Amino acid sequence: MCILVRNRNQASVIKKTLAQLNIRSVFISRDNIFNTAVAKDLLRLLMAINSPFNEQKVRAACATCFFAYDIDTLFKLQHDPVLWQQHLDWFYNANQRWVYGQISSAIDTILLQADTLNKWQLLEPTEYERLITDQRHLSELIQQQSVKHAGVEKLLHWFEQQVIADDNWSDATDDQQLRLESDSNLVQIATLHASKGLEYPIVYLPFVCDFKAAKTAIYTSNQESKGLTYRVDNRTQELQQAEAERLAEDLRLLYVAMTRPIFNLVIGVYNLLDAYKRPVLDNSGLGQVLLGELATNQKPNNELIEQACNRLLQLDCNNDIEFKDCFQYQSQAEDLVVDEFNQRKSAGLSLHSNKTPVLRFSQFSGNVNDNWKMISYSSLVAGAHHSENKFVESPGHKTTDSFAQEQLNDIWVSGLSDEQNNIEPDQSNVQITSEPIMVKDRFSFPKGANAGTCLHWIMENLDFQQPVVEQVDVIESGLTRYGIELSWVSVTIDWMKDIINCNLLAGSDTKSIDENVNTPDQTPSYSLADIENKDRLVEMEFYFNFNSLNQSILSNALQMMGLKPVHFDNFLSASANQDGLSGIVKGFIDLTIHHKGKYYVLDYKSNYLGDDLLFYNHANLEVSMSDHHYQIQALIYTLALHRWLKSRLPHYDYNVHVGGALYLFLRGMQTMNNISTSGVYVMNIKQDVIEYLDAALEGKFEQSQSTYAENSEPVLSQQSQTDSDSATDDFSHQDVTSTVSQMGFDFD
Repeated sequence: MCILVRNRNQASVIKKTLAQLNIRSVFISRDNIFNTAVAKDLLRLLMAINSPFNEQKVRAACATCFFAYDIDTLFKLQHDPVLWQQHLDWFYNANQRWVYGQISSAIDTILLQADTLNKWQLLEPTEYERLITDQRHLSELIQQQSVKHAGVEKLLHWFEQQVIADDNWSDATDDQQLRLESDSNLVQIATLHASKGLEYPIVYLPFVCDFKAAKTAIYTSNQESKGLTYRVDNRTQELQQAEAERLAEDLRLLYVAMTRPIFNLVIGVYNLLDAYKRPVLDNSGLGQVLLGELATNQKPNNELIEQACNRLLQLDCNNDIEFKDCFQYQSQAEDLVVDEFNQRKSAGLSLHSNKTPVLRFSQFSGNVNDNWKMISYSSLVAGAHHSENKFVESPGHKTTDSFAQEQLNDIWVSGLSDEQNNIEPDQSNVQITSEPIMVKDRFSFPKGANAGTCLHWIMENLDFQQPVVEQVDVIESGLTRYGIELSWVSVTIDWMKDIINCNLLAGSDTKSIDENVNTPDQTPSYSLADIENKDRLVEMEFYFNFNSLNQSILSNALQMMGLKPVHFDNFLSASANQDGLSGIVKGFIDLTIHHKGKYYVLDYKSNYLGDDLLFYNHANLEVSMSDHHYQIQALIYTLALHRWLKSRLPHYDYNVHVGGALYLFLRGMQTMNNISTSGVYVMNIKQDVIEYLDAALEGKFEQSQSTYAENSEPVLSQQSQTDSDSATDDFSHQDVTSTVSQMGFDFD
C-alpha cells in the first residue's frame, strides 16, 4: 500500500495521522540527505566539536535538534555557569576523538551526553526513526570521506559545501538518497516524483485536489529559443500563460499518480475554496479531468462534484463485464468523517496498549567495590573547604563565593580553574565617573574560562627564545581559535613580552623558599626567556597510582606545610570514604622546566584580582591560592615530578633536583627596567612533606591523623628518610647538579 503526496509537508501530515491510529508508515523519497534539517544541525554540531572553545559555536550547537532544548532550558544554560561548563567539557571530550579521525565516536559522545535518542523518541514519536536514520547516514558518509581528505578541517569544509550546495534540490546520487528508516512491512508514503516508474498494489491519493496557483509570470517563451521567461510586472497575459503551464504540469503528475496502482486506486475528492471562499476545484488537474465541460458555465459546488462522480458509475468500461463495477463512489459529510476517525483512533490506542509487554529487570544482589577511582585535581577539590574559614581575607579586600562550587568533577581543560572567586579590589577611595571608558589592557582583557584557555594556548605555543613581535601569527591564531576579537593583538603582544621577561622568583615571599636549598640572597634570578626549548615540556601528562587516599592524608600534608587543613564534601569525606580510596591520579602540568640543575612545575593563572599591579602582591596571591585550593594542586604536581625524576635520574635527590612549583598569575606579571613587580607565587614544598605524601599514598604510612595534628615539626617516614640519607651519601649534590644541568629532559 502506498500513499502518494506532493511534498514533504503532506507526507508529515499523513505520517502523524497514521501514527494516531497506531499504523506505522515509512516515507520514501529521492531527496538529498544533505538537504535535510538534520544535515544542517549536524554541521553546526561538528563546527562546535571542531572548535570546542568557541562559545558562539557551542551555543549554536546546543540549539540544534540533537539537544532538543526548549527556550527555558537554553536560557538557563546561558545563566548557569556550572551547567554551561559541563556542556563545554562535552565538546572538549568529543574534540579529542574528532582530531584523531574518530568521527562517529566524536558525534556519539555528544549524542550520549545530550540523551538525544531518548528525547527524539519522546518528543518526535512519529519521526524518531527518520531522524536516527538520517543522523547515522550522514555520520557514515562523513566517516567515509575522512579517508579521502587529509585533516579534519578539509573534511569539515567538504561537509559544509555539501550542505550549502545549490543543487541539493535535484535528484541525489545513490549514496546521498534518503534511506528507508525501516524495512518492516509498513504503509509506504512517497512523493509523486519519487513514484515515477514504480507500481503499488493499492494507491491512495489524499491531496490530489490540492494545487498552488501561479502568482508570478514565469513561463516558457514562444520564441525560437523556447527559454524560461520572467515578466517582472506580472502582466495578465503572461500570468495566464504561467498558470496554464502550471495546470499542464499538474495534469502530468496526475497521470503519473493514477497509473501507479495495480489493483486499486482511492482518490480523495474535496472542493477547494480560495481566500474569498470561492470554489476553485476546476483549477486543479483533477478538477479539469473530473468536471470537464460541467464547470464551463458555473463554479463547482458539492452537487456538481457529486454529479460528475456519479457519471463514472454509468460508464460501461468498454462493455467488458469484468470491469463492470470498477468505479465506486462514496460521499461522506465532514463531521461524520471526523467522528469515524476519532472512534478508530480510540480503538487503535486501546489495542496498542493491550499489546504493550510488561518489562522487568533482574535484581542485582552482588557487591561492587567503588573504592577505586581515577581522579584529578578538579575532582579532588570539588566540595573542598577549610575547616574554620572558607577564605583568608587580605586587609582592605573582600572575596567572592567559593570556587569549589564552580568546579565539575573530572574536568580538565587548561584555564578552566581561572577567573573564578577572584579578589575584588578596594575602590572606596577611587572616584568613579558616570560613564567609564574601557581601556584595553591586560586587566580589561576578557575574563572567564574561555579567555583563560586562550591565554594557556598562546603560552603553550610561543617560543620563549624568539621575540614575541615575530610570533604575531601565534597570538592571532589563539584569539581567533577562542572567539576573541583581533583588536586585542597589540595588547597581548606587550603582555606576553612582560610575562616572558618577568623574573620568576623576584616576586616571591622568602618564606615560601625552602631554606635548605636557597637563602634570599642566593635566590636565582631567571625568566622564561632564559629557558631553552630543550629544557621545557609543555602540557606534560602524568598518571600515578595510589593505594590509600583519604581526607586525613591530605590534611596532614597541608598542616606540615603550615597551612590549614581542608575538609571534603565529596568521595573523600569521612562518611563516604572510611577505608580509603585506591586508584590513579591523572593530570596535565602546564609547563615543566629545567634550569641550572633544578626542575620546576609551572602553572598559568589568568585570575583577575584588580586593575593595578599592586593588587597582585604576595598577600593577595596567597589569598587566591587558598581560595582555589591551589596548594593541593601544587602538592599533586610536585609529587608527580618527584616520582618521575626518581624513576629517571640516577642518584636522584629531592633537595638538589626539585626547584618547586611556580604559579604565574599572568595579569600581574610585568618587567620594568629589568625589575619585576609581582604576579609570581613560589611554593618550594619541603622534602619531608612530599616523602610523607608519597609513602602515605602507597599505603606505607600508618601513623594516625592526631599524631601529625599535634606535632608542629614535619614528620618523615623512617623508610623515606633512610633512602634519602643513603642517596646523599653515595653521590654529592655538586656532582649531581653538574650532571643534570647538561642533561635537561633527554633522559634516554
